[in-house]
Amino acid sequence: MLGVTHAYPREKALKFRAIDIYFFQGGDPRTSAFLFFAFLDTPTNNNREGEEKDTYLCHISLSYPHRAGFLGRDEPIEVPSSSTERLALMKEISQDWADPFKSIIQDLPDNAEPKRLSIEDWAPGMEGREWDNLGGRVTLVGDSAGAMTMYRGEAYNHGILSTQTLLKNLLPILQSPTFISDPFSIPSSTALATAISTYESELIARTRPAVLASRAACRDAHDYERIGEKSPLVARRIENLAIEEDEGIVKWVEHQGESLKEGPEVAIEA
Repeated sequence: MLGVTHAYPREKALKFRAIDIYFFQGGDPRTSAFLFFAFLDTPTNNNREGEEKDTYLCHISLSYPHRAGFLGRDEPIEVPSSSTERLALMKEISQDWADPFKSIIQDLPDNAEPKRLSIEDWAPGMEGREWDNLGGRVTLVGDSAGAMTMYRGEAYNHGILSTQTLLKNLLPILQSPTFISDPFSIPSSTALATAISTYESELIARTRPAVLASRAACRDAHDYERIGEKSPLVARRIENLAIEEDEGIVKWVEHQGESLKEGPEVAIEA
């Protein structure tokens, strides 16, 4: 994945805002490349001066399938080592796009510095991915407990849910008469261990399917023919996904109460 930020002048940025005032994303049916675009600020809330003040700072991510045949190459295209080469690749990928999507990338200046962005995830609950909470004295929250790819946009949501669940389990201890009367008292080791273990069980049950769904969405994003209404790339986001795992393969079983067994099968390596 390649990522770059650029401040677009108002006239051009307003064409992008006509699509969405926050962000948008989409795939190229010809190449299976994938674009993500987001506004980072506006002329009313940036600290730039002069002509640069009347601009919108934007983030652009462009990812593409790492396989032979992409852009007519015999071998998979590796991420170039220099910013100049990375920018040239982004412009080559987008050269046949329709506007305004084409101009998002084609109008990037020659001194733009696209960075290489790694696409990685970490599904909790797998063998070798356990952690010791030291009797309830330490635990994981957010990306540290279930990093996922960006293609379903759920990582932040799950971080909030995990924080909520952690507090729900800890508040009875922190609000107990003993702790309120003496905030420096040490809670019962049994109570802490139970609270954190309960939190971690909910975390793993909820987050693991989300990580794997995001992984499947990433794969679909770079194989345009796989994108349909039941693809995890576009399917509705819900708090708890039901999945079925069989020898390292994960399949959708249920989504929003509707069985997907009769729909297109989505299988991903765990």
